[in-house]
Amino acid sequence: MTARPRPVVLVVDDEEDSRVILGRIAEKQGFDVVTACDGPEALTLERRHRPDLILLDIQMPGMSGLEVLSEVRAVDPHVPIVIVSGTEDESVGERALGLGAVNFIRKPFDVSEIRFVLDHIRAAVQEEEDQALALAHLRERRTVLEIGNELSHVAPVVAYLGRELRAHYPGYDVPVTETKLALYEALANAVEHGNLEIDYDEKTRAMTEEGGIRGLIDRRRADPRLRDRRVRIEAEYDPESVTWRIRDEGRGFSPHHEERDHRLGDTSALHGRGIRLMRHYMDDVSWNATGTEIRLTLSLRRRVQA
Repeated sequence: MTARPRPVVLVVDDEEDSRVILGRIAEKQGFDVVTACDGPEALTLERRHRPDLILLDIQMPGMSGLEVLSEVRAVDPHVPIVIVSGTEDESVGERALGLGAVNFIRKPFDVSEIRFVLDHIRAAVQEEEDQALALAHLRERRTVLEIGNELSHVAPVVAYLGRELRAHYPGYDVPVTETKLALYEALANAVEHGNLEIDYDEKTRAMTEEGGIRGLIDRRRADPRLRDRRVRIEAEYDPESVTWRIRDEGRGFSPHHEERDHRLGDTSALHGRGIRLMRHYMDDVSWNATGTEIRLTLSLRRRVQA
């Protein structure tokens, strides 16, 4: 049986004693250790080794830890970064967490605290590897959901699909937030414009009337002709891409006509830009011949490894 590779931790600190202490603890907790004495060296080693964890000092000469954190996050939103600092300024920790740090360790070191953090990170890395192994044995990765015309159900379904997307692709760069925005637009359009047959002009007028869009939606949902219509969501997870098909039970439309009527290029419009957003976030957006089903495809890339 092939031995599991050890996860890699990058220790960044301008103090040699701190690098030695953190490195020794990390090695005992099952990590391979790479060390950097300043910000520029840290960025170089991060690109070279793609570590599973970064322990990052805040107060360093030249380039601060917060600057390093910001630059790493710009190119790698996934690697866990734990701030290590002796500062008493509480705002520093808050700023670090705001920039994407996952934890904060204070100097002088509490060895048990460091071990606790390292154990949790190593367990998370192992869980991701085990999940990838399990997924390799799946013969069909497909999800089918169905909702009615209640818009309050859209957000929970989108949240579920976002979590499922991340779970299906360990080791990949997964744009979960952008995908959720596109799926929300597609599902909201299926309910409003598809099942409830609310067109652009009707929605625009409703925004200026008493009861607003909510009132218009409630009236349409009470219509016996429309109230029982459903929206079907199918997600197919392939090795390097995922496709969502969202189908309503409305009358359908011509996608080209719909885009023109929705004035997608008009940035002053208060609504109707959903198709542009979907095309911005997805690699492909298309419809069936009747316009009752939209197909969203997203291609995925593995994270770059050293």
